[in-house]
Amino acid sequence: MLAFYRNNQPFVIFSIVFTAFVLWAPYFIDSEVLLRDLTFQKQPLDIMSLVYSWNKYLLFAISLILCLFLAFQVSYINLSQQLIEKRNYLPALFFLLSMSWIPDLKICVNSQIALIFIAFAFNIMLSSYSQKNNLFAFFDSGLLIGLASLFYFPFSVFLLVLGIAIVLFQMPAWRNFLTSIIAFLVPWLFYYGIYYFINGSVRELNQLINNLLFSSQAFRDFNVLHWVFAGISIFTILLSSVHFIKNINHMTVRGKRVFYLFLWTFIILLVQYFVLPIHENMILLGLAIPLSFLFTLYFSVIKSDWKGNLIFNFYFFSILIAQYLFVFKA
Repeated sequence: MLAFYRNNQPFVIFSIVFTAFVLWAPYFIDSEVLLRDLTFQKQPLDIMSLVYSWNKYLLFAISLILCLFLAFQVSYINLSQQLIEKRNYLPALFFLLSMSWIPDLKICVNSQIALIFIAFAFNIMLSSYSQKNNLFAFFDSGLLIGLASLFYFPFSVFLLVLGIAIVLFQMPAWRNFLTSIIAFLVPWLFYYGIYYFINGSVRELNQLINNLLFSSQAFRDFNVLHWVFAGISIFTILLSSVHFIKNINHMTVRGKRVFYLFLWTFIILLVQYFVLPIHENMILLGLAIPLSFLFTLYFSVIKSDWKGNLIFNFYFFSILIAQYLFVFKA
């Protein structure tokens, strides 16, 4: 099965799309069971609440389309930036799988729209390595992150990721950081201006942002099976990371810095999730991009023998089964 998904033929695209439908099917089969524990906070541009109030099945359909777009957007980044030597569609597959071990991540339209902007920003950041002294790259990245934060405010933390990209890929000059910050603020200045023009006050908007940062929300309790499948995901992450570290001396300078950027992205998002009072699962959606590249690099180079297929199948099918846990609930 590993050899099948490592192929770069068009039929793999159809297989990945079919896999996405299998991952989303539970929401169409028994949505009430899966939605009863769904919690999400209102965002400045709150698309999810609007669509959810219209029709829950429309929400599922939109989220599926957005996630497929994101999956192949991540795959495009891999091809255009040549992050991994072997060309295949594994980044798209692992993006879908990485965001599926917590089912709620798959239907949060706001964070998915935000992540589209973040993916575009990542592509520009990675391109900046070969474009020295290009302030437009940092302005465009900051602008995209600012737009993303309007749809999902916790993704403002990607501004720190942009700062790390500047240090890794360019000279850490003050104007690069200042340009990024100004660009990030541009969408917010326009949004505040429009909000004030329509409402005559920005008090409610300020309160909304305060709630997004400081409103306390407890960690969600998972059942035993969820923790088992989360453990399988973490085990696969450790395997991939160990392989990465073992081979890091054979990587190019650019490859190493890209790895460090994704590593810092992973760390920053996890710290944000545990430190902020709002322990919202949707924050973890941002991890899907670095994880998809980490898994792709690992599964692109390991041998397609019984051991490689065992690890791949173990991860792949455990994620698929995790989507249907509601069947085993009393």
